[in-house]
Amino acid sequence: SQKYRFIGLMKLDSTHTESLGNELLLPALKFIRYRQIHVIDLSAMALEDEQIRQLAIYVEENPKMRSLAIADNYFTDEGLNQLILSLR
Repeated sequence: SQKYRFIGLMKLDSTHTESLGNELLLPALKFIRYRQIHVIDLSAMALEDEQIRQLAIYVEENPKMRSLAIADNYFTDEGLNQLILSLR
């Protein structure tokens, strides 16, 4: 059986700004790539379309990723479409 590495990022509490998830995304993706993490949880990080586009680029370049959770963010259908296209 394969073992997968997991990372979950989330806002710590309501005192953080709405953009905290946005500020954490690029450093997190660098760490995820370096550590070869396969299961990624970016739920409730206030990610918007621009950050989802950055995530889509990462997804295209990272075939080892097995699971991605992005629930409870602020992206629209446009951002989601970018992510879907990157999975093809």
